[in-house]
Amino acid sequence: MKILFFIDTLRVGGKERQLVELLKGLKHCKDIKIYLCVMDDNIHYKEIYELGIPIIIALRKRKRDFGFYLKLYKIFKDIKPDIVHTWDYMTSFYSIPFKYIFKAKLIDGSIRWAPNWNILPFFSKFFYKFNFLFADKLISNSRAGVFSLNAPKKKAIVIWNGFDFNRISNLENKELTKQKFDIASQYIVGMIGRFAIGKDWENYIKLAQRILEIRNDITFLAIGDGYESDRIKSLVKKENQNSIIFTGNQNDVESIINILDIGILLSNNLFHGEGISNVIMEYMALSKPVIASVNGGNDEIILNDVTGFLIDQRNTTALEEKLIYLIENENIRLEMGNKCKERMQNIFSLDKMIHKYQEVYNNII
Repeated sequence: MKILFFIDTLRVGGKERQLVELLKGLKHCKDIKIYLCVMDDNIHYKEIYELGIPIIIALRKRKRDFGFYLKLYKIFKDIKPDIVHTWDYMTSFYSIPFKYIFKAKLIDGSIRWAPNWNILPFFSKFFYKFNFLFADKLISNSRAGVFSLNAPKKKAIVIWNGFDFNRISNLENKELTKQKFDIASQYIVGMIGRFAIGKDWENYIKLAQRILEIRNDITFLAIGDGYESDRIKSLVKKENQNSIIFTGNQNDVESIINILDIGILLSNNLFHGEGISNVIMEYMALSKPVIASVNGGNDEIILNDVTGFLIDQRNTTALEEKLIYLIENENIRLEMGNKCKERMQNIFSLDKMIHKYQEVYNNII
């Protein structure tokens, strides 16, 4: 069985991380021959080169690059894949004619989030609906994604993201990590994400500054980067600048999560719907209780009041109360953290995810 995996980019991101993890698992399957096609030569996940699989870079020079279809034709002709597994709606769209020319099955794996359908741009709605019509199977990483994008239920399969625990087997010493960011406080709270409109960084900074008005024993980390970073940094009062630390993008994010007491993910419900968040998975795998927005698929991974708390975006009072509650109740914080790790090991393991993908591939052939 030959499978061509087709993705727009392998820059930093959730779907990109999941594809890399899937390929790591599938490379051991003797009955599957893997090929990878990427539309961008800026590859963040360098470990992809260690897998020994053919990697094809298919650059699109401009929006109306008709020569791009010729490139794809040659790629499909050389490989003659049994299955094309795409990871975003543009690669699904490009693959449709070649599915018929080369008699391949098309698996559309573009449902990686759970957006508000009513505010999606027209062209996004068009591509989703068009691709869903021609795909043989649709894979979503959350039930919320299937619902929000109105995916045909007969074609849709939900496969939750899987976490590779090998990623946390060689973490940096906690004290060294704290020294790197000049952290001396008793407690550390962190949020990871792109500084973009989909993440509610503004509420995170407001939360931090309200807490810092009554406590001086907590450091708040803001981990990530993006076009909104300068605006968000400008919201921090001068007296709080040593207690709210912006780390920028970090390669060894797992070691930073390891020093946290609580992991937070606040999302902007109007502009973004989470699928199964890789950030939440990382928090939970490292035994950190999570406080997150009621958003998309967050309630599929977080058990409210068991592994963390799900808070309505508008309820800033509850957000503050739950954070203080976890800080002041160490036993509950640690118990929640342990249950987080257990849930990841039992429900969101990488092996389970890979096995479910294998079932889809075998069944579709």
